[in-house]
Amino acid sequence: MSNLITAYIEVVNQASTLAVALREMNNALGTRHTHSRIREWERGDRLPTAMAINYMLSIVLPVLLADEGISKKRRLSILGKCLL
Repeated sequence: MSNLITAYIEVVNQASTLAVALREMNNALGTRHTHSRIREWERGDRLPTAMAINYMLSIVLPVLLADEGISKKRRLSILGKCLL
């Protein structure tokens, strides 16, 4: 995983599809992001908003920390320190 956006795409594709994840993100944030916008973020052509970054961090970071064997309580504590 080379960046947060790539990590987000990989994590959501493990459980579902990017289309479903994008719909969930848009519903949660009240946005209308498209597949092409996600890819622009991934390439670095555009920057996601702080809300989008926090949303993706809240999805990706717990998975990465769980993969490292970190407890759920500790993962939540770490996540709380990483949001913008």
